[in-house]
Amino acid sequence: MSEDDKKKESKSVGKYTASGVVLGIVFGAAFGMIGFDNIAIGAAVGLAVGTGIGAAIDAGIKKKGNSEKN
Repeated sequence: MSEDDKKKESKSVGKYTASGVVLGIVFGAAFGMIGFDNIAIGAAVGLAVGTGIGAAIDAGIKKKGNSEKN
């Protein structure tokens, strides 16, 4: 693996997890205001869901990348 490949891989690690966290908190807070009448509960649920979805996407991309290299 060349140095450039390592740099590209290190930049993309966690990219979708971070996006999932941000979007989860935003949409969770909105859902919490509407559904629970409590922003904190909605944000916490959104954080958990967003982190899980983002991590799953990151893992899928990493797995796909590893299988293509071999």
